[in-house]
Amino acid sequence: MKPYPFAQAVLNRRRFLQITGGVTVATLAGCLAPGEIAPTTSRDDASIRTPQRGGTLRVAFPGAALQLDPAFLGSYEEFHIMLAAYDRLINLDDRLTAQPALATAWHVASDGLSWDFELRQGVTFHHGLPFTAKDVVYTFERIFDPTLASPVAAVISFVDHVEAVDEFTARFYLKLPNADLPVWLAGPDFAISAHDRGTEALQTAASGTGPFRLTDFVSGDHAHFVRNESYWQADLPYVNELHFLYIPESATQVAALLSGEIDVMWQLGFENIAALEAAENVQLFETPGGGTNPIVMRVTEEPFTDVRVRQALKHCVDRAGMRQVVLQGRGELGNDQSIPPVSSFWAEIEPLPYDLEKAKALLTEAGYADGLDLTLVTSTVRPGMVESAVAFQEMVKQAGINIAIEMAPAASYWDTVWLQAPFSMSNWGLLATADEILSQQEHSTSEWNESAFSDPRVDAAIEAARSENDPTKRYEYYAQAQEIIVNEGGRIIPYFRPALSAARSNVNGLTPSPLELMHFYSVWLA
Repeated sequence: MKPYPFAQAVLNRRRFLQITGGVTVATLAGCLAPGEIAPTTSRDDASIRTPQRGGTLRVAFPGAALQLDPAFLGSYEEFHIMLAAYDRLINLDDRLTAQPALATAWHVASDGLSWDFELRQGVTFHHGLPFTAKDVVYTFERIFDPTLASPVAAVISFVDHVEAVDEFTARFYLKLPNADLPVWLAGPDFAISAHDRGTEALQTAASGTGPFRLTDFVSGDHAHFVRNESYWQADLPYVNELHFLYIPESATQVAALLSGEIDVMWQLGFENIAALEAAENVQLFETPGGGTNPIVMRVTEEPFTDVRVRQALKHCVDRAGMRQVVLQGRGELGNDQSIPPVSSFWAEIEPLPYDLEKAKALLTEAGYADGLDLTLVTSTVRPGMVESAVAFQEMVKQAGINIAIEMAPAASYWDTVWLQAPFSMSNWGLLATADEILSQQEHSTSEWNESAFSDPRVDAAIEAARSENDPTKRYEYYAQAQEIIVNEGGRIIPYFRPALSAARSNVNGLTPSPLELMHFYSVWLA
């Protein structure tokens, strides 16, 4: 593969140490290993108390789950239903490394092309079916079934097939080696479904092996759960009931948290920090992460088919100013690449600089000497999306670009705007590996490639890195992909935000993740 100019980046000492084992993920905290309790510290630094059983935990989300099929997840609200009602083969610990869940151990063949997963025995689905390797095979056969057309199939296309070696051993056959397979399998998309549940049953009811049983679900509104009394992790979960509530406005969520109507705000807007910091009955959680609010240009739609237009818009971004306005100076500056600085495979590539004259020149070359009129669609569905849109609208004016902002309903945003609007705001949380990030967001075959940017050099670099065991060579492949994306891609990523959430002070055992996923089985109410 011919490298992109400048992609032959020289590794500095810090980056070399990161990718060769000194550090894999910098200062991450969050994902619990199975059964592990990470008690929160209250504002008065009270000593850790013994977990208590009982109560109802109410969690507010700014969007709403629309469906229940694990093979068609489209939002974090749906991810959290999977985390509550289902299990995966793998969980991630606080360094985003693989830990046992439904799989108790795993072994890779010497050629890297097959993996055996030893499965936990004595586990049952909520409707009473015993869990075996047959369910693992069924879960992945559904994903790869072309008649089902699951979007997950493309991003895990390196897996050829899965077979049951015996009742409690599942073997994954790979097309190419991938050392990240166990981490991939920890994702909500790979929730293990029972083999006796057809597509209709999976879409209308959730019956997993997870810590909570779904009892009430209204698409676009709420999801209610009760404790799974037969959960395989002894003594968990602690709360009797778990309620997911749809509250689209962040100010309304803040008021509900302060009044005690809800217990947890899954995602907190930075504009709400001051109000909650002053409250004695609230605790805030800020976790270093790699979340983004990309400004998405669909490169298949005019005028974004022209790389000069895309580059002109990139030159209009005052990234430090955007971070100050949206994140109040928190987080990290972005340079339009998907991999964040918290990853050891982040390449130190300069973004296209803030240069309004260069932007004007590019627009003139592209045939827009008199300026450009655009409509940017956004929503309150995630914090930062509206604020980023408004800030960007102001930044581009001096380059002769007029942006009209269109507000779309939060409840249906991911279903009706995302992957469809020519110019829109988006949201991504941190994903566990560089392969997962690039495979989902940038590979041309991914159904979640929101800008539709397609470049065979990027695809080749992602695929080469995936099967490369040498971390230095892997970094070089990722640097090549990132260089092309920064200069030619269809997304503007001005910043990487930390994961920010809030809870009532009586909520214990809640450990927010840099992946912006919350596991509620270890939470208890004082």
